[in-house]
Amino acid sequence: MAPRDSPSRALARAFVTVLGLWLLAACAWSGATDAATSSDTTTTSTAVSASATTPATTAASTKPRLSVVGDSYTTGSTMDSGADARWPALISDEYTVELFAFGGTGYVRTRDDDPPGEDTNFVTHAREVDPDSDIVLMIGSVNDYLADPVEIEAAAEEAIGLAQAAAQGARIVVIGPISPTWPVPDGYANANTAVGLAAAAMDVEFFDAIDAGWFEGHEDLIGEDTLHPTDAGHAYLAELIRDVLAS
Repeated sequence: MAPRDSPSRALARAFVTVLGLWLLAACAWSGATDAATSSDTTTTSTAVSASATTPATTAASTKPRLSVVGDSYTTGSTMDSGADARWPALISDEYTVELFAFGGTGYVRTRDDDPPGEDTNFVTHAREVDPDSDIVLMIGSVNDYLADPVEIEAAAEEAIGLAQAAAQGARIVVIGPISPTWPVPDGYANANTAVGLAAAAMDVEFFDAIDAGWFEGHEDLIGEDTLHPTDAGHAYLAELIRDVLAS
C-alpha cells in the first residue's frame, strides 16, 4: 500500500498546481495583449495614411468645376505636342476642367464627319455640359466664318440657353472667335459680332477676343498651318483665359 501524504506535503502539491495554472493564464493573457497591440498599429497606420491624403483631396474638390464648349482651339491640333500642353491642362491647377468640344465645329458649323441627322456643334455640346458646373465657358468660333450672322446669333442664343438649363446657377462666360490672322477676315469679324449680340440678348458675360487683340502681332505662336496655336500659343491662351475667368 502506497504511503499516505502528510498534510504539509498535500498542501505543497496543491500550491504547485495552482501556481502552474496561474502561469499558463498569464502567458495566454500576454499573447492576447500582443495581438491587440499589433492590430492597433495597423489601424493607426491606415488612419495616418488616409489623413495624409485628405488635404489634396479637399483641394481638388474645392476647385471650381469648369465646363468648356469649344472647337480645336480647346481640343488642340497637330500644331501642339498633346493634351498636357494645351490651355485646358495648363489651368487645371485652378479649375477642374471638362471639355464638351470638337474641332471643326461652331455654333452653326457641324463636324465634317457627322452622319446625316446627327449634327454636332456648339448647340449639341451645350446640352451636355456638367450639371454641377460652377462655370460654363463657351469659346469661338472662327469655323462659323461662312455662316449667316443671323443664324449664328440664333444658334448662339440657343446654345447659351441650353447651357443655362443644363447647369442651373452656373456662371456663363462667352468668349468670341479667336482670330489667328491679322487683319481679321470679315467672316471672323461677322461671327464675332453675332456671338456678342447673342450674349447680350441672353444677359451673360461676353469677352471680345478680337477687340482685345488676342494673337495680334504673335504669328510666332501659331503653327505652320497658320490656324492653330503651338505649345507656346496654348501657354499664351491659358494666361489670357485665366484673366477672363478671374475678371
